[in-house]
Amino acid sequence: MTKQSAINLLAQIVMFGVNLCISFFLVPYITEVIGVDAYGFVGLANDFVSYAQIVTVAINSMASRFITIKIHEGDKEEANKFYSSVVIANIILSIILGIVGIVFVIFMQHFINVPNDLLLDVKLLFVLIFANFIISILTSTFSVATFCTNKLYLSSIKTIISQIIRVIILLGAFLLLKPSVFYIGLASVVSTAYLGYCNYRYSKELTPDLVISKRYFDLKHIKTLLSSGIWNTFSKLSNILSSGLDLLISNIFIGSVSMGIISVSKTIPNTILNAFGTITSVFTPELTISYAKKDIEAMKHQLLFAVKLLGIFSALPIAILFAYGDVFYTLWVPEQNATLLHYLTCVSVLGLCISLPLEPLWNIFTVTNKVKNSSLFLFMNSALTIIIVFILLNIFENPIARMFIIVGVSICFSIIRSLTFLPLYGAKCVNIKLTTFYPTILKNLLVIALSTLISLGIKHLIGVNSWLTLIIAAILTCIISILISAFITINKNDRIKIEEMIKRRFKKKGTAV
Repeated sequence: MTKQSAINLLAQIVMFGVNLCISFFLVPYITEVIGVDAYGFVGLANDFVSYAQIVTVAINSMASRFITIKIHEGDKEEANKFYSSVVIANIILSIILGIVGIVFVIFMQHFINVPNDLLLDVKLLFVLIFANFIISILTSTFSVATFCTNKLYLSSIKTIISQIIRVIILLGAFLLLKPSVFYIGLASVVSTAYLGYCNYRYSKELTPDLVISKRYFDLKHIKTLLSSGIWNTFSKLSNILSSGLDLLISNIFIGSVSMGIISVSKTIPNTILNAFGTITSVFTPELTISYAKKDIEAMKHQLLFAVKLLGIFSALPIAILFAYGDVFYTLWVPEQNATLLHYLTCVSVLGLCISLPLEPLWNIFTVTNKVKNSSLFLFMNSALTIIIVFILLNIFENPIARMFIIVGVSICFSIIRSLTFLPLYGAKCVNIKLTTFYPTILKNLLVIALSTLISLGIKHLIGVNSWLTLIIAAILTCIISILISAFITINKNDRIKIEEMIKRRFKKKGTAV
């Protein structure tokens, strides 16, 4: 890993910590002040945004890849054509999606179940969440500056600041004004606008040769992006079919309260998944630059390192949730059913046991422009998921059973996907042995199993029943899990490399003195 990537990784980890703290303090406060059903609509509004993203993914998902490659090939003219074409296309899409969003909000009560006392607040929430989405579309292309220069840490720092701004607005609104769910949307709009402005400034400073101009707009370049990105649209649609419809289906088939419970149970697992996805993005610029330079060997090393690194750290949160989840929910949201939340969460993270270390493989499909096969497989996998969910929902009427069906079926298919297609096709795309990633998968499962068993022993011995004992137990789990990972996951060659790096570091310090 290069020094630049290490800085990027550190920044992403800090950003994850900030986001985790935000969720940790805000979720119980919001569910207590405005109710768990109202909180469920926050997740549902974000899900509706993900539905709208299907339209924008085709163009934007491949923009950074093409612009970065053209810049590193020294073709500024082509880079500008891609850059300007994407920005102008996003403006047009924003206008269209904005009109559709307004129409939906006006007639919202005809599409989803909303309690009458929450209708106005929920409508305002959706308006602001859609506005936040429009701002993110309009400013998304500017983030290519930190991507193509491999300075993602700059964007991460501004993201941290934007999240702090979001917290300040939320706390101020909830403490000074009458509690309302739409404050969450308002805070998101302000924080996203700030981040968009910062990325725009970075685009001027880091990539001054990239300009927005009508003369650079070219339908051929839009067509090039669409021809590759359309398969990412299938991937996005597949993600929605597999798990993105959970809250909407819960709202329609069970009710707004059950939707809120599922939303709370998925908060931590989704935070973990998003964090690992964000950390994975740290390796994407290096992979893209290596691909642009035709250095396939470097790509292989970078990919293997990323998978191994994520394998080491993925066991930490999973073991903690498995062992202490019931205590955590009892302390975190005491007014809710902690046992039900714990079981739902355990089901949600089962798939993460296998998928988290393999997150970098999704990026390799984009970097190598081989997204067609992965997208088609994902779509078929997700179509089967949604079909089975609807069949089972018509068989079982118990609300609890329906909640586990909605959460669990997608996890089963996620496990199948992570054990078959993803490691096999990922290895094929970089021309390495097809079984390359299976040792990491098996080692990671062993680490999780051992860490969880030991953690259950710690839980029994020290009697975890307060925030203090939970924190102590979680720290012990992290230490034990890292030691187990280091012993099982890191091989002899890796240990030698680490020892050499440490020796060189101390040698430099000694010389400096």
